[in-house]
Amino acid sequence: AILLSMRRLVPVLIGFVLLLLSPADGWSLPPCSGSPTSDARTAGNWTNCFGKFANPKGKYVGEWKNGKPDGNGTISAANGNTYVGEFKGGKMDGKGTGTSADGKRYVGEMKNDKMHGQGILTLPGGKVLTGLFAHGQFKYARKPPPITSAKKPPSHSILSKTELRGWSDE
Repeated sequence: AILLSMRRLVPVLIGFVLLLLSPADGWSLPPCSGSPTSDARTAGNWTNCFGKFANPKGKYVGEWKNGKPDGNGTISAANGNTYVGEFKGGKMDGKGTGTSADGKRYVGEMKNDKMHGQGILTLPGGKVLTGLFAHGQFKYARKPPPITSAKKPPSHSILSKTELRGWSDE
């Protein structure tokens, strides 16, 4: 029985090893036609591909859909700000990490180019804000729910006093 199980397991393990050793190129999107470019009209035609776009404001490297950054990507602005993470419809949307030129660092959820959801913001002086953000503003720290435990069983317990001995303070 053990030998039969091993015979079934070996092809699965071989398949897994081959999958791990296969080139990663087969898993990624195809390159966008005309990439890299600085022509917004060219990038405006990109969809379901991986491309590089640069202009005087900065550069974006990543996935495109319907002519806009969509999926995983990296944006580096000319002012030194960077963001690595998820995009949707040309905006930072999803999980990511943003670093500003003045030393701020945000790791967390984004929506419509703003900090929105659970995140951690580290300010240049070292102060750390951890919690919920909404529309780019820190709202409050999320605290874990309190742990409650009963000291005495409920009076309407179906267990007898003998069965409860050792469980109550009586």
